[in-house]
Amino acid sequence: MKISKLEFTNWWNHENTKIEFSPVNVFIGPHGSGKTLILNGVEFLLTGMCRVMENRYDEKEMIGPRAKSTNLMGEFEFAEGVRIIERRINKSGSTLVITDADGSLISDDLSKGQEKIYELLGFGKEVAQVLFDSIRAAKMSTTDRKKLLQGLFASTEDKILDYLKDNGITQLQPEHQNAIKSSFATHGLGDEKKGAYGYCVGKRQEFKRQAKDLEALGDSKEHRAPQTDDSV
Repeated sequence: MKISKLEFTNWWNHENTKIEFSPVNVFIGPHGSGKTLILNGVEFLLTGMCRVMENRYDEKEMIGPRAKSTNLMGEFEFAEGVRIIERRINKSGSTLVITDADGSLISDDLSKGQEKIYELLGFGKEVAQVLFDSIRAAKMSTTDRKKLLQGLFASTEDKILDYLKDNGITQLQPEHQNAIKSSFATHGLGDEKKGAYGYCVGKRQEFKRQAKDLEALGDSKEHRAPQTDDSV
């Protein structure tokens, strides 16, 4: 993932902040100028939470002084392409809108949109919390930190295989790898009916049916009366 652009309106002390990122970026300013709030804004855009919040109801506290609402926009480059994530907070709650580079709507549902963001990131809430909180990361055991890094830098294929193994599907045949990746590209990890997981479930059911057919065929041969020649 790459951050291309951020725009904050009334995000705490950021009344109207616009940032376009280059390959290397350094934020310099005195204590309390809002440097950390930029990181908090990125975390909030991606997760709907940030380090200083105890729960989602605290989001209303993020609205800047004398303002009635706050708006955050982030332009991110994911493997699937550019995605623009916008969040708005007012006294009644918050909204989430995800569009592509052309402005076509991908999601305007808060819950489904959040699921889509985690899908784009390739990791979930627990990993995100550690990534944005250096204190929590420092308290992790060496083993847990290693697992976290391995999960972040693993290839898409590794993540698919780990997911399938966690769901009881092992010993995947090499000839099915391309079909699994194709299903993942179309429907993601999916469920029992579609996606990479759905493909494997379908194949497993197919193999079970074939095994039963072979077993039935073997039973029928065993019960068939042998041919004898009484004249010998």
